[in-house]
Amino acid sequence: MNNSNQLKLNQRKTSLKNRNILFQKNKYAYKKLFNYLYESKIFKDSKVISSYISINSEIQTIDLNKKILLLHKTLCLPVITERNKKLIFKKITKRTKMIKGKMNLIEPSINSKTIIPDLILAPCVAFDKYGNRLGYGGGYYDYTINELRRKNKKLNLIVVGFSDQEVEKIIVNENDQKLDYILTEKGLIKRINK
Repeated sequence: MNNSNQLKLNQRKTSLKNRNILFQKNKYAYKKLFNYLYESKIFKDSKVISSYISINSEIQTIDLNKKILLLHKTLCLPVITERNKKLIFKKITKRTKMIKGKMNLIEPSINSKTIIPDLILAPCVAFDKYGNRLGYGGGYYDYTINELRRKNKKLNLIVVGFSDQEVEKIIVNENDQKLDYILTEKGLIKRINK
């Protein structure tokens, strides 16, 4: 393992510990967080929104997903495909059957329609003000976002987290994809270009 990979691994480990503490202190932060999204032009202009079902100490997304459906937006969730790093996005409704998928993540059944989002909300372990996101290390979002951006230059990407998950600088490699906005319980802000 090279030095950069070891530093990134250490940053992930430290950031996960931090997120666990933040989750215990801020269990209801999601209530503020999503009001900022609903009021944004990005949300209003989006038709197909990819969210996720939060796990572990990620900020809660159950209410967000319900509200997206109530506001008559098309909601989809990411699904890990076989033996590669590509995510596909499956449409969900109130009646969609949910199953345990890869890595025991809850996802829509295989019968759900595959669609392409114009707005992606992505979870994180940590983020920086430049739109860099630290995930769990699988590279699924990075690989998928890179591919989707080639097809749709107007794709909007939002990293979602607690405001105190921000670090000075995420350690990045050539495969990491920047996100456009950062959504926390303190607001929705555009990344700083660097």
